[in-house]
Amino acid sequence: MDNRDADNPNPPPPMKPTKKPHAYTLIRDKKVKGEPHLMHKKDIVISAVKMGPDCKCKRYQCFQTVPEEIMERIFNQFYTQFKTKNEQDSHLTGLISMRPVQSRRPRVTVMNVPVVNNVDEILEAADDNADDTAEQMGVNPNGAYFAYKLRFQDREFPVCLNAFLSVHGVTRGRVRRLQNFLIEKGTSPMDKRGKHGNYPRQMPKSVTKLIHHHIASLRKRQSHYSQRSNPKRYYLHENLKSITQLHELFVQLYPDKNVTYDAYRNIFNTYNIGFALPRSDTCGTCDKFDHEMKLAGDVEAVQVDLQARKKAHLELVENFRVIKRGYAKLAQEIDSEVTVLTFDFMQNLPIPNIQTNDVFYRSQVWVYNFGVHNLGDNSSSMYVFDENNGAKGSNNVTSMLFHAIRDLPYRELILMADNCPGQNKNRTMVLFLYMIVHFFHMVPQVTIIFPVRGHTYLPNDADFALIKKKSDCETPNDWAEVIKNARKNPSPFNVIRFAWDDFINFNESLQPFFLKTSRPPMQIKSAKMICISKDIRDVKVRYGYNSKWSFIAVTQKNAKIPKEINLVPLYDGPLGFTAVKIKNMKHLYQFTKKGASSVEYYQQFFDANPTVEAEEEEEGNEEEVEGNDEEDEFELEEIEIELDDDDNSSGAED
Repeated sequence: MDNRDADNPNPPPPMKPTKKPHAYTLIRDKKVKGEPHLMHKKDIVISAVKMGPDCKCKRYQCFQTVPEEIMERIFNQFYTQFKTKNEQDSHLTGLISMRPVQSRRPRVTVMNVPVVNNVDEILEAADDNADDTAEQMGVNPNGAYFAYKLRFQDREFPVCLNAFLSVHGVTRGRVRRLQNFLIEKGTSPMDKRGKHGNYPRQMPKSVTKLIHHHIASLRKRQSHYSQRSNPKRYYLHENLKSITQLHELFVQLYPDKNVTYDAYRNIFNTYNIGFALPRSDTCGTCDKFDHEMKLAGDVEAVQVDLQARKKAHLELVENFRVIKRGYAKLAQEIDSEVTVLTFDFMQNLPIPNIQTNDVFYRSQVWVYNFGVHNLGDNSSSMYVFDENNGAKGSNNVTSMLFHAIRDLPYRELILMADNCPGQNKNRTMVLFLYMIVHFFHMVPQVTIIFPVRGHTYLPNDADFALIKKKSDCETPNDWAEVIKNARKNPSPFNVIRFAWDDFINFNESLQPFFLKTSRPPMQIKSAKMICISKDIRDVKVRYGYNSKWSFIAVTQKNAKIPKEINLVPLYDGPLGFTAVKIKNMKHLYQFTKKGASSVEYYQQFFDANPTVEAEEEEEGNEEEVEGNDEEDEFELEEIEIELDDDDNSSGAED
């Protein structure tokens, strides 16, 4: 898999999942659902909404006419079906009908005493609750008559106001507001909480865009170990340690914008970006068990089950370690008949590796280091090449393995590598191992063993830890020299420079000799051990370290072993660089020490990778983006950025 910088020079910035809502938003949502909640700015708990009491009206006899089951279903649907206050108000408004009052009785007062013309009006005036009684029957003081109903499926039930309030669990004030909007506008009101637009201290949109511009210009990369579990998580340059440092860089670029740390932090936290790449393996299975045991608390049955499952998982880990120690001891014997190799890619090494803030915004050229460690004599070979000469896919891995084992003695070969599907655990690797046993007769038997995911510490990791990653290196040769001098005992690292014409396309070269689909299909994702022997034409697979071997046919039963194989080159020439990376390298070149070897390398680099003359040199983030506070007058300049590939490998372990 070609893992060079993405073709898209301006990828969208990684965004975080939905931000945790504010307290007032949670309270608002709970009120809409009728759930218990705290009052704003007070620690007073408001209980859950319940249906109101019987209206006991004589006109409609609402609670006797409408079945209790229907009223309960109407109540529940009101707080579950409608997700916002606007939806609820619109529903309530549709259940209220309004018409003007047909006739009015004149009311004349003398000395604040009503003058009435009949006995009914005398009785009404004497009643202290006359206004409430009239309102209950539908007469509104504003001069409109309102009628209410309940709706359930295709049935409608006319009810009084009190029954309407009780069944929906709403207050009289809320219904009065709906009535006023019906009189004034003929529609239901809209919830405008938080939408008043009066924010005198709000940051200008032009400055907000500048902050997004700055964050988008930072170099980002994915982690080798968390890429599959969190594919949208990105990490910044290892020298960037905190948001405070980012804010200081922003202030240096835009000193007149007066952006506070809190304002910058709030915008940065909307991105799914982290600091300091996770360098060590962490086992997701172990982490999951630990988390579930914490949640289980004192529930003994659950704790016992989780501990048993975790113990079984760790026993599987220990099985691999026992196998690794056993083969290492066997390989170190004087007359050993086994060669044991482990291999892995190191973290990518940048050039020029310099101390300047500009590297936070400019993509550099990657130098790749592929290590092969021999457990017999603890010797290590380091295959060094830059991204112009190759990538980090399965064909690249098998090409370097082919070089590493071609001079080995004819004896059993044991290989160990992590579960990365883009490099080690794939069909290309199986075909390659079959080739060195049955086609080229380089070894009588080869077995590749994969450790448990999350517990993949190999001797290569100890080798890589000796290499000083903060060395001042400006060319691939500088890194090769640093790697060569990183170890003295038991022997220095054997550094091998690989070029584009050293890589072989084993996948294309070997496909014609194998079945498109093995019989039965090989579950390579779950495989723990794969063995190929000269005495058996099938491939043997173990899905557990101590399980039985499964026999997989990868060739036709009577197919002849080819005598000659044409190994196709993987590349036709150097891979080259994108125009953006060339520009960035020209910019970073000014910060180098300009030594003789450095000048020669960069001169050859720029001669081999000319940029289009019509394109002007980009000033990058040093050039201030002008704009005013009006959104329609602000135009953000497009930044040319490249998203760096995985800092450790071509893909996370499977």
